[in-house]
Amino acid sequence: LAYETGGLYFTVHPNREVGKKLNPWETAAMSSQLVSFFDPLIMRSYRPDYVSARQYQDLLSTNRACSALVEAAQLSWTTQMENVRLRFPKQDESQFARDLSNAQRSAAKIEPQIEQLVAVLRQGEKDRPKLTKPRWQAGFDLAIGRALAVKARTEGYNAMLAEAKQGLTFKNEKSDTWELNPSDSVTINSALAKDATDARAYLERVVKDHQGTPWAMDASQELKRPLGWQWKERFTDVEGRMARAQGNRRPQPEKPPEPQKPRREPPAL
Repeated sequence: LAYETGGLYFTVHPNREVGKKLNPWETAAMSSQLVSFFDPLIMRSYRPDYVSARQYQDLLSTNRACSALVEAAQLSWTTQMENVRLRFPKQDESQFARDLSNAQRSAAKIEPQIEQLVAVLRQGEKDRPKLTKPRWQAGFDLAIGRALAVKARTEGYNAMLAEAKQGLTFKNEKSDTWELNPSDSVTINSALAKDATDARAYLERVVKDHQGTPWAMDASQELKRPLGWQWKERFTDVEGRMARAQGNRRPQPEKPPEPQKPRREPPAL
């Protein structure tokens, strides 16, 4: 309505301060809890396309990057892995392999959804150079950058566990536990390494070309998270903890019943 009438739309908040990240307890009473605020002069260039539905469809038909971004947004919502297991004590080979297989289920469950999302966005890469509006540029780059980052982390996690099932050897004879830690390098295979490289390139372009926008803020947060994994060995006293646990589960000897005190008859009145 503001656009069609030549008017302006104002967002009002008592805590508005561009560039400051607001803590939850700093939000004024009876106000919406907003984390960050952005300069309206910068955001003016990122206004949506206020056009009719037909004009919007015509726009999507002329650029595959635009249509891929809209198609990806319509896919079933997916999320990253939940309850990711990173520590694997090793008692014996069969138990270790069983724990690794159980942990792989979390990644295997969401991999098809991530693959579909990345495939759709990859189809729009050829038309990405034709995008001229900042909102479409930032939106596409952030979407494919984040999708590729999630793909690299998820499939990399699964591949690292699969590789570990083929055999891992401790360098320190005292070590008895393997830990999977985030790493900046992706070395498990060349395909994932390319996905990780492309993810960083897209996200870094968002940060560079769209400073002071929500897209750049999200991209910078994504870049802080490593895309790869690496194994590290630890000593966690697996045998000692098992022995103590078994000792606590041993049945305790029954205590003999306490002798009952003789009953005293009440005195005769």
